[in-house]
Amino acid sequence: MKLIYTLLIIIFSASFVPAQEEWSEPIQIAPDTMSCFHPDMVIDNSGTLHCVWSHKIDNNFFKIYYSKSQDKGETWTEPEDISLNTHLWMAEPHLAVDSENNLYLTYDYNAGDPNNMHILFKKFNGTNWSEPDTISVNMPGSMHNKLIIDNNNRIYVFWNRWETSYYRYFEYNICNEIYCVFDNDSNYHTMYKAAIDNENNIYCIGFFHYYGQSHYEDRVIYFTYNYIDNIWSNILILNDNRSWQGSDIDIDNSQLPHVAWGEYTSVFPDPTHDATFYTYFNGSDWMPNEIVVEDPSYQTIAIDQYNHPHIVNREKTDSGKQLIHYYKYQNNWEGTIIDESYSFFDSKLIFKDSILFFIYKKLPVPGGKGKIMLSKYIVPVSIPENAIKYYYSNNLNQNYPNPFNTETTIHFYLNKSGYTTLKILDLQGRLVTTLINEYKEKGEYAVIWNGKDKNRKEVKNGLYLYRLQVDKRSMTRSLQLY
Repeated sequence: MKLIYTLLIIIFSASFVPAQEEWSEPIQIAPDTMSCFHPDMVIDNSGTLHCVWSHKIDNNFFKIYYSKSQDKGETWTEPEDISLNTHLWMAEPHLAVDSENNLYLTYDYNAGDPNNMHILFKKFNGTNWSEPDTISVNMPGSMHNKLIIDNNNRIYVFWNRWETSYYRYFEYNICNEIYCVFDNDSNYHTMYKAAIDNENNIYCIGFFHYYGQSHYEDRVIYFTYNYIDNIWSNILILNDNRSWQGSDIDIDNSQLPHVAWGEYTSVFPDPTHDATFYTYFNGSDWMPNEIVVEDPSYQTIAIDQYNHPHIVNREKTDSGKQLIHYYKYQNNWEGTIIDESYSFFDSKLIFKDSILFFIYKKLPVPGGKGKIMLSKYIVPVSIPENAIKYYYSNNLNQNYPNPFNTETTIHFYLNKSGYTTLKILDLQGRLVTTLINEYKEKGEYAVIWNGKDKNRKEVKNGLYLYRLQVDKRSMTRSLQLY
């Protein structure tokens, strides 16, 4: 009996660990000869992955390229020039796919001259790309296009112009007139990301500040479009402090929205400390905002088949940046490192057929060529409760006392053994000191920091980060020395 039980444990572990524990090694989509920006990806109904990006040829000369994969991103076709421009800057390409697997592309035309930018639109029928059509007719200065498609194949194209959002939609091959999302409102509004439910209602997240304020006063807003009534809702401001890079939205299986964004939690301009926030609508109310992690940017979110949120963001390290995937278990957000490099930009997270697909721009060295990368994470079809607990219950507690003057204690718990580091970082991600750098067994630990750096010199008063990393698992919090 004991032997059978042992064999079952081995079989379970072998089948469970690779799916739940690790992200795949990043796959490079575009060749090293390209300098890539603004990747976007969609997955059609046959499971084919389609990717576009802009490629820098010269300072004011960028083309749009396209590639696809029919084996879940393992191999990609030779990049194809689909903008076919001979000069000017084509930027921020976006893709959408309809129920018949036709592709639609929008991009910013002439991005090197902001006062004369326009939004262009193209269609791919599986064989040929159409000639580009101008969407922002008689509206020079249009930029930051967004492209979504509903379940009836109605195609929406959004863009920003002079601090407000406009859109047009295609239906039955007819392009409707230009609409303003926030008509008769002099305040600044912009649509940043959107998702569509089963009834074709649109859920949006964006940014807002009052007339006379600057972008440094931006707040994250939520608003919706009712498909049946053809009306936009009033805005709901989701946060108290200013927001900057990163926000995203997704819809769960109950057709309810989940939102993640970045928000500064300190007074501008010094210090500039920030955090990733998350909330969701439970059907009647918005839940209280939660801090996922401190010290992030470029937030993106996807909801899996169990309505569990997955959030990926970029975080500073003592040697560059890292991409971290966060999953919540029993009120704790635990992170897994996806990739580490000099820096990362322009990311997107997609959940499809029990797989998280994460596409992003990777910058290996300062001033180098940007690479387009894809990493994958398999969400198991069924996760036993004890297995989830095994992999997702490391815990990093708030230090005590906090704030502190002479010394403070950091408590943490490891649910499994592994190589462990505990570092103190400043708000720029620079290493202050290392408290732990060794293999640790499962168990509870308490470590004292005396407010000194690696050279045993007292550091200045202020906010600092403390980061626990166990193998590829990472958790970060802040502490204050006064």
